[in-house]
Amino acid sequence: MKTAATSIIAANRHNFMRIENLSKMTKKRRDQIMARSKGKIEEIMPLVSSIIKEIQKRGDSALIEYTEKFDHVKLPLSKIVVKKSEIKRAYDQINKGNKRLVEDIQASIDCIRSYHENEKSLYVGNLKNWNKSIKARAWKKELQKLTVGQLYNALNRIGLYIPGGNAILFTTALMGITPAKVAGIKEIIVTSPPSRNGDIDPKILVAADLAGADLIIRAGGAQAIGALAYGTKNVPKVDKIFGPGNVYVTAAKAYVASNGICGIDFLAGPSEIVIIADEAANSTFIARDLISQAEHDQDACAILLTDSSKLASDVRKSIIEIFLNETGASDLNNIAATSLKKYGAIIKVNSIKEAIDFSNDFAPEHLEIMTKNPKSRLDKIANAGTICLGSFTPVAISDYICPNHILPTGGTARYTSGINIDMFFKKTSMLKANGNKIIMSTVDEMIKNLSTAEGLYNQHGLSVTARLDYLKNKRK
Repeated sequence: MKTAATSIIAANRHNFMRIENLSKMTKKRRDQIMARSKGKIEEIMPLVSSIIKEIQKRGDSALIEYTEKFDHVKLPLSKIVVKKSEIKRAYDQINKGNKRLVEDIQASIDCIRSYHENEKSLYVGNLKNWNKSIKARAWKKELQKLTVGQLYNALNRIGLYIPGGNAILFTTALMGITPAKVAGIKEIIVTSPPSRNGDIDPKILVAADLAGADLIIRAGGAQAIGALAYGTKNVPKVDKIFGPGNVYVTAAKAYVASNGICGIDFLAGPSEIVIIADEAANSTFIARDLISQAEHDQDACAILLTDSSKLASDVRKSIIEIFLNETGASDLNNIAATSLKKYGAIIKVNSIKEAIDFSNDFAPEHLEIMTKNPKSRLDKIANAGTICLGSFTPVAISDYICPNHILPTGGTARYTSGINIDMFFKKTSMLKANGNKIIMSTVDEMIKNLSTAEGLYNQHGLSVTARLDYLKNKRK
């Protein structure tokens, strides 16, 4: 049976996933690979900002209007919030079609919870309020010290966006809600776009409920992000928004964060994978893993870096054979083939070190290391959202079981991390100065000198001097 995937292969047999040599690669081609598919946030930001401003002004009525315009669902006001009876019905629907699904969802939650509980245990002492005395080297006397500390507070309420569309990404509910529960978030609001019949897929409802969502909202796109950020009569205002989405969701998250309306986890784009492999790696495993991430989205990115010419050739042959011979999931294969044609690459490197250097520059969402003793490579990896070690650790495990699949993309792994416990907390610094002449005299002189150098010595310095004068006069 001929599919779009087979047509892509037939039309581009010579150039499809053609093996490239990194040492001969032009700067233009390298830059093209590094850029992957950049979502056109700047182009759509005017539309997104206008949507969010309307949500701010008109609340639920604007939310309903945009749901009809973009999701083609005429949503009554009473249907914005998913009712408990609808969640119960979702369980019935799931159990009729797949009796084991609820059990597997719960098992996945258990694994994700275990990962984040282990993570939290490493924060012992840091997730508790603390205070300690400090002093500068120039301070000679015992009493010349300040008490500093930190208060740890979990966020009060967060929002989680769960994408709809072609794939029903209900596991995002598990990956977003579970760590929030471990962190102790008091209230978790989930929002997900309704389908054409006005319902959220029952798998999303069940997954969100099992993970511990407090409220589920029928809304998608930029309008959902605006509702979470500003709040409406039916949608509570949240402190921070988590979760992936399309370019409109990403642009909306960027807007609310840059305008100081609401916090966000990070800006997540299309899925991406880099595999570093040597001659001992299994070419079929690699081919399957590259395709598995490519099937997420036509703008997904999948790259193999190997020092073995034979492996590179074998992987390319395996990918082509899979597309030509397997038509059972033709729609997903069509997406994957398009993705690999646009953003896929098989790159021959001179050494595994060269592969690691390239990967660190790329900063992938997912990194698989299929080399001899892959653990020995870890200390050289600087930038990656998650790392899967060895031939029997495909990204699919991290996508569905643990640690967590909400990860930075587009090179942002250079400076940020995937979902982690720390994201659900605020750290408030704390200071106390003892009310004695010794410490007040010390800081008075320091602040007088430092603030004068900045051009601000007046009320800054006098606010300290006033206290020193008070203490001096009190002792007379």
